[in-house]
Amino acid sequence: GAELSFDCALAPTTPQSTKTITGARGYHGLAISAAGLIFGLDSSENLIQASYEGVWSPFLSGLSAEQIAFAPNGNLYMAGYDAILAVTPSAQVLTVNGEPADRYWLRVGPDEMLYTTDIGDVRRVDPTTGAQQVVAELPASGGFSYVHSFDWNRSFDRIYVGTIGGGIYTAALDASYQATTPLEQWVPMGAESWIDGVATDACGNVYAANYGAAQLYKITPDGSLSVYVDWSGAFEQYGHGVIFGNGVGGFREDALYLPQPYNDNTVLEVVVGIPSRRFAGVVLNGSTE
Repeated sequence: GAELSFDCALAPTTPQSTKTITGARGYHGLAISAAGLIFGLDSSENLIQASYEGVWSPFLSGLSAEQIAFAPNGNLYMAGYDAILAVTPSAQVLTVNGEPADRYWLRVGPDEMLYTTDIGDVRRVDPTTGAQQVVAELPASGGFSYVHSFDWNRSFDRIYVGTIGGGIYTAALDASYQATTPLEQWVPMGAESWIDGVATDACGNVYAANYGAAQLYKITPDGSLSVYVDWSGAFEQYGHGVIFGNGVGGFREDALYLPQPYNDNTVLEVVVGIPSRRFAGVVLNGSTE
């Protein structure tokens, strides 16, 4: 058959639709499994799994975490301020790294390493040994900005970092996903910015959830910022940690999924109409960054 392609010149610029995913729950983070189930925490520290159609069940209880992410080995990794945990497919809970840190964000890299945040940097954590190293950091003169969230671009040669107090920072990455310079401010947002989530699409757009304004921003590859979803009139609907769907089980590859911790930990789908940075096909007229 013909190879999949997506033409960024034809991409929609506004959300195509929004809806609540029945039964799904999420606190600050969400993760979708290879089997097409969405996982997140409810308000009672239960890890809930749900299908797109709304069939849901508790998977484990007594867990707390900020962000969660699945790895190719089937483990669900959970990052919080106290520890990084691994939940195996058989529901065994293992401690990857038990050192307390200002650790809010979590992504699994293309090297299957875990990437988390601390106050001034992004760190790579070995899921087997728990050893960690800094891969990107704010400059020493970073002022009152704190690293909080991030995502990579499609080719993994650039990182976009959401901060508390300084908007979005960026740096180029080498072949080992290490920043080649300190992080530089890319899109300033003022002292009130509190970027709880960052996700990038196949065209190079960056989506950033700002708690400080109760809005989801869209930032084009040239750094132009616009309000994409506005919750400022209904703060309880604010969406926290932003992830794209994986195209399995109904969870669309061209939609964002956002936990709503102030709305009973419900989960919102926002159809963007542009596939995620994981899109396997050919991208036409995309960003060169």
